[in-house]
Amino acid sequence: MNEPDTLERISQFLSTKGWVDRPMTISFLAAGEYNANYLVDGASGHWVLRINHGSQLGLGEDQIAYEFKVL
Repeated sequence: MNEPDTLERISQFLSTKGWVDRPMTISFLAAGEYNANYLVDGASGHWVLRINHGSQLGLGEDQIAYEFKVL
C-alpha cells in the first residue's frame, strides 16, 4: 500500500470513529519494527496516532494499552 492510500485510510478511520473531524491533515512521523507513528492535525487539536504491528513483549491486543500506560 502506498503512503497516500494509507493516509486516506487513516483519515477515514478517524472520521468514522468520530475521533477527529474533517478537514484534517495527517503526516508520517516515524516507524520502527513494531509501530508506525503519524501526526494528526485537526480543527480541535494535534495528536500522534500510533499504529501497532506486533509486540516484542508478547502482549498481543494489550500492547497499545501497555504503551499508553507507560507513556
